[in-house]
Amino acid sequence: RCYLLEVPLAVRDRIYESALLLNEGEPELITKENFAQPALLCTCRRIRFEASPVFYIMNNFMFQLPNFDI
Repeated sequence: RCYLLEVPLAVRDRIYESALLLNEGEPELITKENFAQPALLCTCRRIRFEASPVFYIMNNFMFQLPNFDI
């Protein structure tokens, strides 16, 4: 039983923002070594569905691509 899912969606959205928003305005550098999904997104399908947009849309990411020739 997941008590978080019993909380109203508007409140859950605020919780997701508090838990998943990284440095506002500052891009988060992602490398092969440091990339991992937040644990909250791995708890269950419904939370992943609800919280993924907060993490992937509201954050800025910068990817380091070694050995990438243009």
